[in-house]
Amino acid sequence: MTRRRFSLSASGVVFGSLFLAALGGCRNSGLPEVIPVTGSVTFQGKPLEGAAVTFFTNEGNLATGELAFGTTDAQGRFRLRSQAGRAEALDGAAAGEHRVTISKLIPPQGMTEAAYQQKLDAEKEAGESGVYGAPREIVPPRVELLAEQYSNAQQTTLTASVKKGDKNDFTFELQ
Repeated sequence: MTRRRFSLSASGVVFGSLFLAALGGCRNSGLPEVIPVTGSVTFQGKPLEGAAVTFFTNEGNLATGELAFGTTDAQGRFRLRSQAGRAEALDGAAAGEHRVTISKLIPPQGMTEAAYQQKLDAEKEAGESGVYGAPREIVPPRVELLAEQYSNAQQTTLTASVKKGDKNDFTFELQ
């Protein structure tokens, strides 16, 4: 495992979600038509739950519809969303060639998800009560599970071609 570097996928999902919420109903915002896109992600032969999937074209400009986001479920399945407005306008990605990133952040080595969540809850409770722990008690950041060839926007080797009229159901088998 490597320490998490900035990548479009993880940071973009958070920023993109906030931006999409802010748009709230801008149906005629000039974004391109979107096409439904679904897919699945496996890692070492098993479905990968909780991974951030990002499709992007060109420079990944959210304002011009060049980004689409999704998160995998327990079966490793995802559905992309790319613009705000009525529900039918939310699902999909713009047609064209996309670079793809898949990112899965996990607790640091030696820490289980349950132990990590317990530390997060304790830190939140301390913060809400105005008590902060010593630096050694602060929860360390999550780390990237996947290699940069999957998770880093500048290094990804993953691609997808979204075509109008096609099924657009993509399978990504990561090692």
